[in-house]
Amino acid sequence: MGEVSTIVIIVVLLYLISTYWRYVSSKNVFINIDFDKFRIIEGEKALLITEVVNRKFLPLPIIKFNMKIPIQLHKKNYKAKEYIDKTVYLYTFITSLISFQKVKKKNVFVAEKRGYYILRNIEVELIDLFGKSRENIKFKNTPHMIVHPKPENLGQLIFDNKSLQGEQIVRRWIMPDPILCSGVRQYNIGDSFKDIDWKATAKLGELYVKKYEYTSDPSLIVLIDVLLDKRKIYFDEQYVDKAVKIAASIAKYTSRLGIPFGLATNAFVRYLDIEAIMPDTGSEHLTKTYDLLACISPHPNNFIRNIVEHYYRNYYENNTFIFMVYKITEETYELISNISRHNKIKLFVYNKSNVIFNNNVEIFSI
Repeated sequence: MGEVSTIVIIVVLLYLISTYWRYVSSKNVFINIDFDKFRIIEGEKALLITEVVNRKFLPLPIIKFNMKIPIQLHKKNYKAKEYIDKTVYLYTFITSLISFQKVKKKNVFVAEKRGYYILRNIEVELIDLFGKSRENIKFKNTPHMIVHPKPENLGQLIFDNKSLQGEQIVRRWIMPDPILCSGVRQYNIGDSFKDIDWKATAKLGELYVKKYEYTSDPSLIVLIDVLLDKRKIYFDEQYVDKAVKIAASIAKYTSRLGIPFGLATNAFVRYLDIEAIMPDTGSEHLTKTYDLLACISPHPNNFIRNIVEHYYRNYYENNTFIFMVYKITEETYELISNISRHNKIKLFVYNKSNVIFNNNVEIFSI
């Protein structure tokens, strides 16, 4: 009888201790989880900082974190991946706290692809020393981070080789071409001596410099068309990623030169309530442009004609439009032909086509 009473008392005590643990363990526990940066570039490292504070006497021997991490965020030195589905894997780590202690843990991830990443439904579990009593804490915040596409050399992106031809073509769009000399003018303070036209100077008796023809227009507007057919069913992620990469590279190039740059797409843009950016310059404008490029999905949301007519009707003259299309459809052909009457068009086509436009349209393969 005495043994039975002892067992009953032990069971009751364990139950009371377990109940007490579940009631007290989560009290005065404060957790903060966030990335160290909101914006990074493809290939860069991101620190996910987890901060836990225990402001009570009861120690917390086991604190278990379960996080669903997008597969594009590679965890360094973490091989035991449990894939939840094709888009996320489970990352688990454990820490502990004694009485009135604070701990900070830093996890390094490498962003392998552009995008907007949100860590939802992070689970935090408090476990006693014997692993019997458990208490879950709901972590309501959602750490998020935007990964910008990494700009590259435009010549290599367009032609898939290491020649300088692509770079020369890009410079011909945007910059004055020293080869294209449209005449001479009188020398002004600040002009380079290498531009002096010595024949004109000798003939006219005053310093004259070469006058170069600017082959660029007031602004560049890039349009990314992700629509493959009118049913909006099919998509090509590889094409969209390459178009985004080229657009990011052009944006960086024009920003460096102070050329106004605009961007629009008919794609569904994840997490951002924008689909077009008006031509402008400056670092803030470039960041906004990269934000949009980071969040472009391969899924169509509209027709490119609607986007162009809604946002850029006032830019139909004296600007350069850069179209990026999967293939030239009847709709894109009509739109490009219409705009090319008053503008220069640079058309990047993923699937080669034998379509012929007027002289204002240059076609490149990507």
